[in-house]
Amino acid sequence: EPDWNQYRNVLYPSEESMERIKNTDVLEVLEKHGDTLESVRDVHHWIYFKTSNVRRLFVEQVRQLGYKVENESEDLNEEFPYGIQITRDQSVTPAKIDDAVLELFRLAKELDGEYDGWEAQVIATKN
Repeated sequence: EPDWNQYRNVLYPSEESMERIKNTDVLEVLEKHGDTLESVRDVHHWIYFKTSNVRRLFVEQVRQLGYKVENESEDLNEEFPYGIQITRDQSVTPAKIDDAVLELFRLAKELDGEYDGWEAQVIATKN
């Protein structure tokens, strides 16, 4: 197909499906290190915006969801120069992390922002 329409519009995962795939990749690494994913821990998320005012609006919304602001950054050489790192205590089971990530992804997208992923400490079970 010359214009790749079938691939781009049917076969290729949606943006939200891609976020779920990325979540699975991170969860596999945690499990590989002995994590059961059930323990509550700080989960850190990074989001970027085009203006500081939009970032401020995002912060107001996510604070209502129980997130704390860990860090704000600014790099005017980037397309999305106003970054933020937020944190919330939670488990990272597939359902919990997908819910959290997709909620943040959608909020960022509504404000023309870019969700850039998450990380969490490994909490390995003792044998």
